[in-house]
Amino acid sequence: MKIWIINPFDNLPQEGFRAQRYSLMAEALAKRGHETVLWTGDFNHGTKARRVLKRSLPANVRMLKTLPYPKNICLRRVVSHLLLARAWTKAADAERVKPDAIVVSVPPLGLARAAVRWGRQHGIKTVVDIQDAWPETFARVLPGWAVRLMGRVAREIYRGADAISAVADGYLELAREYGAQGPMKKTGHVK
Repeated sequence: MKIWIINPFDNLPQEGFRAQRYSLMAEALAKRGHETVLWTGDFNHGTKARRVLKRSLPANVRMLKTLPYPKNICLRRVVSHLLLARAWTKAADAERVKPDAIVVSVPPLGLARAAVRWGRQHGIKTVVDIQDAWPETFARVLPGWAVRLMGRVAREIYRGADAISAVADGYLELAREYGAQGPMKKTGHVK
């Protein structure tokens, strides 16, 4: 099976940090014989620096040009996520061989929405993997209209997903509140 995993935040193993959820998932799937592509950005969210792929992983890594941002909560990060969603859609459209399935993280919402829409358009099953509650995380720092706008995007994502996985039961409940219809499962660490 060909599986695309999409997450712009996790460190890659060669960056000197421990492997995180999505690179571990990509490696585990590749070891089981799946052709796995890990889509990420060329900006490291944790260090706020450009990343360079120094060695290959068992999974194929595709890095997309990403607008850097100085802080976790800032307008430039919002713009970065919107541009990343566009870049991913363009790159996905250019791929000759489409995947059999997509796993996309939430956050970010824009990239998840792009993946769910793209999967629907191409008849590809899409699993949304929730690792943080967006927009709820920002309810104390953003104006109400911005949280409501993000909530509409979250609703579209969860309703459009073929399945939902999450790091916590509360996130599955959140997806249900937004109208998720597909099967749901709490997932722990990938081994």
